[in-house]
Amino acid sequence: MDPQEKRLVSGAALILAATIGYAFASNSPGSQSSRPGAVPAFAMPVDEAAFVAAAAEAQAGEQPGSELRAARRSALCQALHASYGVTDWVGTLKSVAPNGGDKGVLQIEIAPDVSVGSWNNALSDRGYDTLLDPQSAVFETAKSLPAGGKVVFSGKLFPSDTDCAQERSVSLRGSLSKPAFVMRITALGPSNAAGNEVSAAAMAVVTRFYQDLERKDGEAALHHIVPEKRSQGPLSAASLTQYFSNARKPLRLEYVQQLSGNSVQARYSYTGLSAASCAGISTATVTQRGSQVLIAAIAAKEQCALPR
Repeated sequence: MDPQEKRLVSGAALILAATIGYAFASNSPGSQSSRPGAVPAFAMPVDEAAFVAAAAEAQAGEQPGSELRAARRSALCQALHASYGVTDWVGTLKSVAPNGGDKGVLQIEIAPDVSVGSWNNALSDRGYDTLLDPQSAVFETAKSLPAGGKVVFSGKLFPSDTDCAQERSVSLRGSLSKPAFVMRITALGPSNAAGNEVSAAAMAVVTRFYQDLERKDGEAALHHIVPEKRSQGPLSAASLTQYFSNARKPLRLEYVQQLSGNSVQARYSYTGLSAASCAGISTATVTQRGSQVLIAAIAAKEQCALPR
């Protein structure tokens, strides 16, 4: 096996870990939730994490509102990949209540001040059918769960020329600061784990970092790292781009999971030069630098297998 392939088999995460000053963990046995291939119960799907990241960036933005909304629209469309159906998203049950008629209103928070759910009146709901029948399984489940409880759900968002996904705020400020996206929720259940409160900024920066690596864009990925670790060595834009360009199958982000307020776990996979299939889990620690949240450290482990 040549040196380049040895690096791939030992893991692309080794480059990230060693050169950013990150702690690199070996492939020693661990708990099921920490091993590559084991998906934690409260893992956030990649499409949801990207959706949350787009909303969070607009919340924190300093440009004029119309520019932030346009940028968010583009990012939301990229997150949804032209598919408005969502599966096994996770969030916090915010409220379930009658709409003043014979239907129920359901709202789920997927990040601080970012929610999805029903319209709150029958007139707006025409053509959407998001209000819940009190006899439906979704409504019965929602009523049985405590407000503030963690839930997993599936459903459908709706296209919008203005926001990519239909959003029901009446003002531009409300749409940017506390967006409420319209969703027909078709399945709902309790999460199997208590989880942690999602830090939208932490989820956003880690998701963007790995999405940039998916696109082999090392220059863009570096913008999510603290400045003192960007300038030279294997973590430079050229090195990152070159390294991941050499993989036979590019890095693919599979999920992100909030561990604590400043710690985010990501699972990814790629295929090396000799067709070694690699699965990795990394834990990124983020820090506040002025108005930005940036990655300060990553600990990672990988397992790779050559084809038989």
